Amino acid sequence: QSGVLFNTLTKKMTPGAKGVGFIPCHCEFSYIEWVSRNNGGGFKGSYTKGSPEVIQAIKDNGGSRYGKLSIGENELVETISVYGLPLDETGAKSEGFAVISFSSTKLKPCRDWITAMYSLKNQPPIFANRARICTEKKTNEHGSFYNFKIAPLVTSWAESLIDPASALFAEGEAFKDMVEKGKAKAAFETQGDDEIPF
Repeated sequence: QSGVLFNTLTKKMTPGAKGVGFIPCHCEFSYIEWVSRNNGGGFKGSYTKGSPEVIQAIKDNGGSRYGKLSIGENELVETISVYGLPLDETGAKSEGFAVISFSSTKLKPCRDWITAMYSLKNQPPIFANRARICTEKKTNEHGSFYNFKIAPLVTSWAESLIDPASALFAEGEAFKDMVEKGKAKAAFETQGDDEIPF
């Protein structure tokens, strides 16, 4: 169903206009190689920004990382994966772990979100932030589509910050450490290149 947020683990569906509370704990920047739909589709591999494959793809694209990048017949898609904790209705308790991947037109709302968090006074850690992730209908020259709309959980980003002494803050920090130590990883092979993993 268009515009609905779907948790692929719990199978819970949330109306996009309502959205879900979310604590970002770690951001991973990568390029994902997808087999083209004409060749059956599917996940092929993941690369860091500075990998030889990405450098060559950018070179083949006239030196630009924008536009359509490829490895042979496969597509290479810039992706930001945000690992975090979905929140309950109160915004005070987590409901497990999740990964949301942003690519293509979804990159801009993600980058705006990251900029807003890192622009806060005293630069609190990323896992001190609480957001509300919704979807909204957009239109461009190719037609209509749904994109992410990310806002503070409450009135402002500053007011959405978590108390450093709270259990929720400690939980966010612990999940960040898990991801950075490789104990949690996005499973791109279980989804299509046009899906929103959450």
